[in-house]
Amino acid sequence: LVRDCLAKRPEDRPQSMAEVLERLQRGKRRRNYAISVLATTLVSAALLGLVGLGLWTVAKRAVIREMRPALGSLAESIALQLDPDDLDEVREPQDVPTEAFQRPHRVLKRYKARHDSLNALYVMRSTKKANEYVFVVDLEPGDVTEADGTVVAGSPPGQVYDGSDSPMMAQVGKGEVPMADTEFVTDAWGVT
Repeated sequence: LVRDCLAKRPEDRPQSMAEVLERLQRGKRRRNYAISVLATTLVSAALLGLVGLGLWTVAKRAVIREMRPALGSLAESIALQLDPDDLDEVREPQDVPTEAFQRPHRVLKRYKARHDSLNALYVMRSTKKANEYVFVVDLEPGDVTEADGTVVAGSPPGQVYDGSDSPMMAQVGKGEVPMADTEFVTDAWGVT
């Protein structure tokens, strides 16, 4: 508008104040329209985000609810094949080459081979401290470098695990039936 008002040729300039006023009001309408479109877009995006979060929460709970019984049964089947005397002998990384470590390790490897969707299998024992556990047998009893160069974190016997974010572990440690957490838990090894 300012450029048109300052045009050299009179016929290129607005011909009346009414025309200037009309062009000013048109710009204000465009600005208001742009603001309303932006506001509508932001509100829609926020609503879609909330709906997505709600769907994720429902789906996550459904997956956990469906998986818990199967994982509990699997844990019970594995536990029945482990010798408590072997597990009691395994205390530190130097025990990895011993038969006391290797026998339960073979059991875990066999189950992992049958159930390739499992990310990790391990055995832990509780300590005298609340919510503290130590690894006894892990499929990867130390860090392993994969063929593509990535390092998979393993846990040697005796490595301490803080189970304070997993209240179900305390119940399992009391000798109750095998169970799985009711929520996903994130720890140093990822999301479980």
